[in-house]
This record gives sequence, structure tokens and C-alpha cells, in this order.
Amino acid sequence: MTPLVMASAGIALMLVLAGTSVTVLLVAARRRQAVLGRRIEQVVAVLPGHAEAREAPADDSVILQSRRDRFRLRAWVETRYPLLHLPKALPTAAGLGLAGGGAVVAAAWFLQVPFGWWTPALFGAASVAGAWLALAALQKRSMAAFVAKFPELVDQIVRLSATGVPVIEAVASVTEHAPHPVKPVLTMFTDYLAAGLDPEEAASTVSRRYRIPELIMFLAVVRLQRRSGGGVSSAFANLSQTLRDRRQAGLKAKASTAQTRFTLLILAVLPFVLLGVQSYTTPDSVDMLFNTDTGTQLLRWGFALIAGGLYVARTIAANAVR
Repeated sequence: MTPLVMASAGIALMLVLAGTSVTVLLVAARRRQAVLGRRIEQVVAVLPGHAEAREAPADDSVILQSRRDRFRLRAWVETRYPLLHLPKALPTAAGLGLAGGGAVVAAAWFLQVPFGWWTPALFGAASVAGAWLALAALQKRSMAAFVAKFPELVDQIVRLSATGVPVIEAVASVTEHAPHPVKPVLTMFTDYLAAGLDPEEAASTVSRRYRIPELIMFLAVVRLQRRSGGGVSSAFANLSQTLRDRRQAGLKAKASTAQTRFTLLILAVLPFVLLGVQSYTTPDSVDMLFNTDTGTQLLRWGFALIAGGLYVARTIAANAVR
């Protein structure tokens, strides 16, 4: 089989999997929409001028259902990447995953790895891995945006609390004009409160879902205010300063490793640049890498050693930032 046929088979396999996943997600979303419509009808039925509400089915009797009732894969993705808006993030991740699978197949062709029955499987596995890496990168970017924008919102809550506005009302007021991705997080907290959930339980649920240190500290202050019953403007002010200090420390750590990351980028690009230059200056040496068994083995070992070295160096730099 030719590389073109292998790539076409891999792309067809990925399209079938993507179509199946989208269909399942749409069916699940339609079912949730129908359940929401029935709940709205039940609420409207008890209002003045309407008939009495009919008895709700057993599985629709509560407003806040467990996520275990949803599609398991979607629930797992939402749990692992809570800051992402899946309708927008999934197509981006799928596109990047397909690009990653194509890059892996191109690398195999460059290293003269013989194509076979396993090539479509390699393309599919690389595409799935690339999609997950893309989701992780999008989650990391959303986390950085959250950490950058959250202290300013805490300052607004401090100013509203200082004027005598209750903390919960101040949070709800700030949430209306909060930027993404902070707004969905605080909206979930205020929605739980509007649904009648206890503030302690609402704060605990939001903390377990998003697992953001800055958010956990903020909700801890909110819970402290609910327990004490008094104003905690000084606690919110200290929290705002702490959040800014944490962000500055992270930026300093990232700046300290900027030289390392730039060096890794140069080391990743330089071998290909040298190979391209050498193909024009001394083409015989380059032909030896591609036209002899010993040269092909050296090419593969060199590629593997460069990739392994870049991975180890990147891991060390990432641990230094943490």
C-alpha cells in the first residue's frame, strides 16, 4: 500500500470516529434539553393561573443531577478540563490532533520507516494523542488567563463589600461583567446559590470541580464570611494581595527559564536547518543517510536521541517553573 492510501485510510478512520462522537454528544445534548423543558413545564404549572404540576418522573425530580448520568466520555473530559468550552475546544483539538497524526506519518516517511498495515493505526493513535495534548494546552492557557484576571475581580468584590454590600450579592454582581474564563466558574457558584443550595456545599462543589488554588482560597474566604456572619473585607484584601504575589512569583519563574526554552527551540530547529544546508553544499553526505542501511540507522538514532534529549530538557525546565 502506498503512503497516500495509508494516509487516506487513517483520515477516513478518524472522520468516522469523530462523526460518531459528535452524534453521541448531540443526542445527549438533545436529551438534556428535553429534560430541561419538562422541568420548566413543571415549574410553570404551579404558578397562578395554571393547572397543578404533574408528578415528575424519578430521574427528572431533581434540578442538579449527578454527572455520572451523562455521557461518560464527555463527563470525563469536562472533569479533566473544566475550564474549556467543549463545543469550541473539541473541534480545535480534533484539527490539531489530525495535524499531529499527519506529522507523525510524515516523520515515519522521512526516516524511511516501511509503511504497512499498522500505518493507519499509528495515524489514529497519534491523532488521538495530539488531540489530548491540544486539550491540555488549551486548559493550561485558560488556567493562565483565569489566574491573570481573577485578582482584579477580587478587588471589585472588596470594594463592594467595603460599601456594605453582602459578599454573596457582591460576587453575583461582579460575575455579571466578569471576563472569560472567570465568568463560567463564578456563574456556577451563583447558580448553585440561586437553586437553593447551601453556600458551604456550593463552595465545596465548585472547588472540587475546578481544582484551582486561587479559586479554592477565594471560596474559603466566602465560607469564612458565611460562618462568622460579619464583614471580612480585610480577608478579601489580603487574598487579593496573595493572588497577585502568586502570579508574580509564577511570572518570575517563567522568566528565569526563558533562556532554556529558547535554547530548546533552537536545538529542535537547528538539525533540520543544517540538513537542508548540507544538502546543497555536500549532497553526497546527505545521500548517504537516505540511500544506505548504515546511514538510515544513524538517521533514526539521531532523530530518537534529539527527541529524547528535548523531552528531558523540557521536563527539567517545567519542574523548575513549578
